Amino acid sequence: MTSSSTTPAAHRVGDRITAQTAAAGLALALRDRNPEVLIVVPWWPVAAITDACLVIALAASLAPAVVPVRRRTADLASTWE
Repeated sequence: MTSSSTTPAAHRVGDRITAQTAAAGLALALRDRNPEVLIVVPWWPVAAITDACLVIALAASLAPAVVPVRRRTADLASTWE
């Protein structure tokens, strides 16, 4: 049980250190059993998905900015002069 004097940030740091230690220990334990592991990553679909996300994010951020630019200045003003 943790004491009430520790902050949530301290808990996150402790959790991170614990996870890193566990991952390092697991990597060291498995290194001797299987020294060479080949991982094949299909880069073409990964790149295509990343590009699609980039295009969607760019369109979503630019579309609201384009709408006011396409209107006349007099239409944007709240009163007519």
